[in-house]
Amino acid sequence: MQQLYPDLWISRPEFPNQKEEPALMMHGFFLKHPEGNLIISRIENDLDIEEIQNLGGASRHYITHWHEASVGINKVRSKIKSQFWCHELAAPEVSLFAIADNTFNEDTTHFKNFQIFHTPGHTSGSSVFLYKSPYGKTYLFLGDAICFMEGKWGVVIVDESNVEDLRDSFEILHSMKPDVVLMGVTVGELAYIEVTESSWADALVEAAANPLDLRHKNNVLSEFNAGEISSLMG
Repeated sequence: MQQLYPDLWISRPEFPNQKEEPALMMHGFFLKHPEGNLIISRIENDLDIEEIQNLGGASRHYITHWHEASVGINKVRSKIKSQFWCHELAAPEVSLFAIADNTFNEDTTHFKNFQIFHTPGHTSGSSVFLYKSPYGKTYLFLGDAICFMEGKWGVVIVDESNVEDLRDSFEILHSMKPDVVLMGVTVGELAYIEVTESSWADALVEAAANPLDLRHKNNVLSEFNAGEISSLMG
């Protein structure tokens, strides 16, 4: 793992779709929290799991949506003894890999300052996590809500994506004021970037105008077209 800030680490990258999108890679994160360390998103590598153990383990493992689920969840849970959490709308798909110990179904706050926001659109159960570190920076764990793709911000469209939900979720994201955004998936880029209030607003505008369409070619969803995507920010 690579340490980014005094209380935050990023995992080694994974490349799950080398045939369809060879530059697409996934990351997970380890957050030291005063009330219990947290794993966020997808952690698969045995070396990362060993390093988390050496850093004191974790009490909980959160994923932002079901695409981050894998058999690695059970490996993490068995070695680190962490509780696994996801949104209840993600639980059915997640159960193909692991059964959640607990779910959340609304905007809520855990451990007094680890904020959970339901941001559907990419998937119905997509969520983001916001945390103000005692070291001064506010971290926003985005999952796949938006991501950095070959030098541009973009939004990932899959078969189950919903444009109306995306529009509402972009409004939620626009109201946030992170210092660092951390992505579960990127295309050809690192999975974290520091932002200002203005650069974050610009990122959302750019993402709305730059969809990455990963839908199956034989499943045409007429609700998505260039006009609707570019109008996500109103």
